[in-house]
Amino acid sequence: MLLQSAIREVWSSQPALRAYFHPSADGWQQCFSEPSHSVPYREIDLSTLERKVQQRVMVEMAAELDATLDLMHGPLARFVLFNLGEDRPPRLLAIIHHIVSDAASIGVIERQIERAYRHHLTGQQSLALKVAPYRECIQQINTYASSAEMAKELDFWIRQPWERFAALVSGRSRVDSVPIYHLGEVSRRIALQLSSSSILSRDDAIASRDVIMAAVSDVFTSTAGGDIALQTAHNGRTLRWISGDGTTPELEKTAARQRPILPAGVMQTVGFFSVAAVNFMPSRGSASIREYALNVRKCVSSIPNEGAGYGLLRWLGYPQVIQQRVEISGLEPWFSLNHIVQQSASSAPVGVGEADGHSLDHISPDTNPLERSPRFTEVSPRSFRREFLRRAESLPFHRDAFNPHPPLRLTIVEAEATVDLIARYDTKLFDREDIKQLVDRCADALFQYCSELS
Repeated sequence: MLLQSAIREVWSSQPALRAYFHPSADGWQQCFSEPSHSVPYREIDLSTLERKVQQRVMVEMAAELDATLDLMHGPLARFVLFNLGEDRPPRLLAIIHHIVSDAASIGVIERQIERAYRHHLTGQQSLALKVAPYRECIQQINTYASSAEMAKELDFWIRQPWERFAALVSGRSRVDSVPIYHLGEVSRRIALQLSSSSILSRDDAIASRDVIMAAVSDVFTSTAGGDIALQTAHNGRTLRWISGDGTTPELEKTAARQRPILPAGVMQTVGFFSVAAVNFMPSRGSASIREYALNVRKCVSSIPNEGAGYGLLRWLGYPQVIQQRVEISGLEPWFSLNHIVQQSASSAPVGVGEADGHSLDHISPDTNPLERSPRFTEVSPRSFRREFLRRAESLPFHRDAFNPHPPLRLTIVEAEATVDLIARYDTKLFDREDIKQLVDRCADALFQYCSELS
């Protein structure tokens, strides 16, 4: 009951979890049910089953519940606690539709459930969460996308020499968004410890994100044979108003004229805030690994909001203008990189180990996919572990608006002591063996860069 009360508290404070959608004459509208409605929580007792059977049942139950998420009536999130017996801690499964939750929201939900659970466990009175109003946040993002500041930035994106950026497939046109039935996938897991807050360089303060960007860009540019336009996922919660012409090379010069777009508390708000950003990645050439990593970081920081203006203009502010340019000169990237951290920030140094040889392409029936999630802090002698399964398919009316997919997407998922590399690609443009070699090269580059910079 304590856990159910904790989930009810988070459910009531996060409107995005209570969202649903309905069609109207003006298009699809997002609505929110009242907090008083019942919380989609249940408990399932698996204590009498063998461990392997428990794992299989949890996976099957996750898939079954995933299919019950109802866009038009809700709910778009469900919570299930599995009791695995006295010798194993129970597990909490949270299934959240991607249309109402980006990757950053998963950590928000984890922390808030744990916080509320701790308060209920110790008998303390829970303090009200400082959550920014979800509706207000979305309205302000829309306002910013159509603002005069963004209109000035529009010219910057249109003037870029898109035709000079390299592609992996010459003489073949890319598509706007890869249909699910033309989407292939190649995955690999490596034993490598990273941290979003780790400082890898003793002198230049190169963070792990810079290393990932540099290693992947090194592989992509060398494979494509030239500079590339690389799409990344920007945490829309950190968008800032930037005075000036929107294309100032050095953001430090305009720092005094920047201010947050979203209200205080947005970092504790669940929702889909991620924005498709584009950065222009140069070839490494004769630069050392350290020099190239610094150059990549400079390229990313030289564009306001690290290139998030592209996604805001493309899908919210001036979609028709951008679409015309797409049709004329292909104003879109071929490559996409998404970096997801699945563990709490840590200041521990980066550790480099040998690849464990495990491939996510072939998971045996005895392997529990839920085991790929990281460990979390225990909150009681019989603590629960939070396991998250999110639906990834784009919806026809949603169009994955803030994160359109280029023909080649690489997702790097960072856990406690491993890194997963997942490449999704258009099977009409790429061969599986070529993508597999590309993933292997990216894995090797990550080892090389971390070894050099740690």
